[in-house]
Amino acid sequence: MMSSVKSPPIGYQRLWLQTCGLLLLFNLGLWLFRRAVSPSPTLSLDKLLAFLKDGELSTGLMMDVGFFILMVVMLHLVWALVIVLSFRPWMQISDNALRTSLWLLLVLIHLTAVLVLNSYFTPTSLYGFFRDTPLMHPILVALVASAPLLVAIFAMMQWSKLGFYTLLVGLSLWQGLWTLSHQPLLQQRQSDPNIIIIGIDGLRPDHLASFGSAKALTPNLDQFLASSQVYPNTYTPIARTYAAWFSLLRGQYPRHHGVRFNLAPPELTGTELLLLERLAERGYWRVFALDERRFNHIDERFGFDAVVGPKAGAADTLITTNGDNPLVNLTLQWRWSQYLFPYLYDNRSYGKAYQPARFNRAVVDASAMDRPNLVSAHFCLLHWPYSSQDFIDLPAEDWQGNYYHFMYLAMLKKVDAQFGNLMAQLKHAGLLDNAMVFVMSDHGEGLGLSGDGLSASHQQTLPFSVNSLGHGTNLLVQAQSKVLLAYQRYNHGLSRYPRVWHSGLHSLVDIAATVDSALELNLAKLDGKPLPHKIAEIDERAVFVESALPLREFDGSQIDEAKVFSKVASLYQVRSDGRAVIRPERYRELNLRKQRSVYLGQWQLLMLPRHDDLVLVDLDKNQWFNLSSYQGEAPITELKRRLCRFYGGDYGFDHLGACNGVQYAQHSGLAPE
Repeated sequence: MMSSVKSPPIGYQRLWLQTCGLLLLFNLGLWLFRRAVSPSPTLSLDKLLAFLKDGELSTGLMMDVGFFILMVVMLHLVWALVIVLSFRPWMQISDNALRTSLWLLLVLIHLTAVLVLNSYFTPTSLYGFFRDTPLMHPILVALVASAPLLVAIFAMMQWSKLGFYTLLVGLSLWQGLWTLSHQPLLQQRQSDPNIIIIGIDGLRPDHLASFGSAKALTPNLDQFLASSQVYPNTYTPIARTYAAWFSLLRGQYPRHHGVRFNLAPPELTGTELLLLERLAERGYWRVFALDERRFNHIDERFGFDAVVGPKAGAADTLITTNGDNPLVNLTLQWRWSQYLFPYLYDNRSYGKAYQPARFNRAVVDASAMDRPNLVSAHFCLLHWPYSSQDFIDLPAEDWQGNYYHFMYLAMLKKVDAQFGNLMAQLKHAGLLDNAMVFVMSDHGEGLGLSGDGLSASHQQTLPFSVNSLGHGTNLLVQAQSKVLLAYQRYNHGLSRYPRVWHSGLHSLVDIAATVDSALELNLAKLDGKPLPHKIAEIDERAVFVESALPLREFDGSQIDEAKVFSKVASLYQVRSDGRAVIRPERYRELNLRKQRSVYLGQWQLLMLPRHDDLVLVDLDKNQWFNLSSYQGEAPITELKRRLCRFYGGDYGFDHLGACNGVQYAQHSGLAPE
């Protein structure tokens, strides 16, 4: 009979290295699994580097990516150390086979616990292997998760009972202090109102029941609209998040402030926001919250006192695309993980770990309780790529062969729940006791629906589609530019204004004008007008909308990510701080590709860069005309006069010479006036 092999006790260092090796194999297996079942990411590191020119490899970008990799490695090294220390009571076993078997069993317990917890907290993770299994019952999850914890407690008690109890008391005190420090506070009532602007990225008003949608997917938004001032004919000045928000906060059109595209170089456009300066003089605390920062770099440089959301930088896409890891996902459940993974924490673009209620809580926590606030919060759940922590719950019969629309509807339910949660948290904190609340969308979204496109009056053609996907690419697609805008004034937590739906045209630039009028801030050079809160007569106001970059890649029924990336990547540079901006030397020429338009009543008049005629749109009939062949009652002269006077002198405008003889101010539109 053979006896078991005896060997001297193994050392901690050797066991730790062996454990690290097993965890390395574990992660290698995860990587191979991903390669087998998932295509290579469109924006992987190697593809990005291929587009960067020699000498343009940003120090900031590499430091951000390097820090992420370092944190992932350190996290696994600490995990290996925890496993080794938990194995301490069995280190002295002389039977090598038994000791090795027990060690492997402990490693297996840890791996299983992490995978189970990953499946429970982030079920949309590629590694949520146990989702939709009996193990996902909360009791079973708790049992599996407690196994490595109980082993660790047993090991510590064997090592030092005094140390164990000291640690237990310390953790209890820490938890108590943390809980007390994060109890919701109640704002003292202020003489000046809180100004709360809630933006929902890409929200189309026609998908709300309040606007006639047959699907009741947005009960919270509809409830707000049912008791608010609503402006149904509102347009964004430009259907891009950063440019739209900058326009909103400046109260000016892009033509006048110079931000004509997302990620515009700040040295060309400036970061001054007079509204924020005036509010600071009145004692306001200014908060900007955004749960996706890839295309919007508004932060403290623009005058905000606090910024909520993930870190901004070019590394965002690289890290969120390649960041799925069970241990990382588990770590992201804790608030302190924001210091380890600033690009993943509270980042909607890393949807599998994004918690809307936690982001909302961060918005409230960042607000002042002893003075009035400007709170600007923007939700991006409704934006492509339509990812979230949970799986969608739309019925299968809602599938109509349009992936983008199907996912849009699913995310619409989730962002509505987030809106309702934020309003509840604001009310609980007393921030609605005296408040001006604006709810808006920065742009709409072209979804390729049959009703999104225009019909031609005759057998006329345009050099591009009239039913494009996305936003900011095609002014003929009204769904890209028409947005939600609603306003309510709260006093003692109750709505002050009655429900009114206002006729006439409005723009997002009207929000700053409304705040200016209410607080008498004396802001200069505003393009917007104060929003009416009583039924007003319809005036002959015109509003102006311009495009970003029209791309043919958005004109089909599917978006080819690789083609879009290859088309636009060369337009950007990554700077030493790790942020991406449009190359300054390209900024001027890009203006040549802009579409520009004016709205007046039921009409839209457009100047399109690749078309040899002005285009007129009848919004009531959803029909477009080449202006040269139009015969009807549209106010052509007035439309042309307003379009030419507003955009005249803008670099790249009027390749047709249609504005000859019209007087206008000479300004290139590439810098603030």
